[in-house]
Amino acid sequence: MIESLVPMQKQMIASLSAQVKSMYPNLPPEADPIIKEELKKGTAETLPTLLKPQLEFYSKHLTKEEVDALITYYQQPVVKKKTELDALLLRELQGQRIRDIQQEVANHLAYRVLQGLVRNNYMSKEEAGI
Repeated sequence: MIESLVPMQKQMIASLSAQVKSMYPNLPPEADPIIKEELKKGTAETLPTLLKPQLEFYSKHLTKEEVDALITYYQQPVVKKKTELDALLLRELQGQRIRDIQQEVANHLAYRVLQGLVRNNYMSKEEAGI
């Protein structure tokens, strides 16, 4: 996993883990590590592929020092807020395409989690719907 993607990965794992738990409330707490591990592996596979065009573009035009400076910059509270607003604007402008991609990633990750839970006998294939 690319170091700068780790915060995004952690946020996705927390959000998707909560979604899995709400969808399958009868899972025992012992299933939590499997859910998190499958989400960690899945996001580690998915995020770089999803962000590959941006990574290639920026790697052509920025040095490591410039990337480090940008990371420091984007960690400032006001910049974080503006980044969140920019993301909101993009979602509104790009609409369905972004939602489609997000749904595709969520479906892929959910399937991985379900496979892990089935593999570790926390639910049957029938319960998981796979």
